[in-house]
Amino acid sequence: MELGLYAQSCANAYHDIGEINGWRKGRNSSRGYDMLTVPGDAWDDRPHERYLLAVQGHLSSAAAHLDACGHSLATGNVAAAVTLARTAFVESSKATWLLEDGVMWTHRAARAHLELLGNLEAQVRRLPKRLDNGYPNFVRKQWQVYRKQLRDEVIVELFGKRALSRDDDGLALVGEALVTTSQLEEQFAALISIDASAGTAVAAPDLLIDPVAPIAVQVETFGVDAALAARSAAITIDAWLAGLGAWAQYNAWGTARVDELKLARGSCDQYGS
Repeated sequence: MELGLYAQSCANAYHDIGEINGWRKGRNSSRGYDMLTVPGDAWDDRPHERYLLAVQGHLSSAAAHLDACGHSLATGNVAAAVTLARTAFVESSKATWLLEDGVMWTHRAARAHLELLGNLEAQVRRLPKRLDNGYPNFVRKQWQVYRKQLRDEVIVELFGKRALSRDDDGLALVGEALVTTSQLEEQFAALISIDASAGTAVAAPDLLIDPVAPIAVQVETFGVDAALAARSAAITIDAWLAGLGAWAQYNAWGTARVDELKLARGSCDQYGS
């Protein structure tokens, strides 16, 4: 099978598996039961719903980007394939992190709530404090309210006042440190054996400029060829199937379709080259 078509088949499996099972958990699933009955009014269904929202958000995004990556490979757009593979790798890895087997429910819930808080903080940071007319940006203030509500009315109620901490490395909740997009992009760059600062196919730095620092920047580029695109897709497909398999197991849907896709990769043209 051609690599692009194989990548698209792997991506489409997310929707196919969900449809076959009606998107409902299986009879033997631990989903919704693993320590969800912790004493306290805050631990109702809502923590689990937020957790599932985060997981499915990553899986659906990974599936869409992997499908587009496969299309780009099929049409020979190798530069786009690498960029799309990187995003699918990040999303797949985040889903696997949330679904990690053997991690107790409260810690997996902490990971999801920590990510939701990080997303709110990122939204606040990207909005200007003042509008062009000089007035305060009330949209930003509203997002600050949402952030405070999640932090003080949800996270504190679930995990306690001292559970959330911040240090030079970022946020942590009950000992769970946030896995960031930039960390996973650096991991992806290392796996495909390119310098994370080398060019546009990997993460660009945040445009936060020190006003007293020199502006000159050394721009480096690297060539994206078919072999690099194939290697990127192969690494991403492995990460995607790991996340998809963990999702199927969590819902007690069985992993037969994922196992079939893993077996099929041996006959896939250019896989891992």
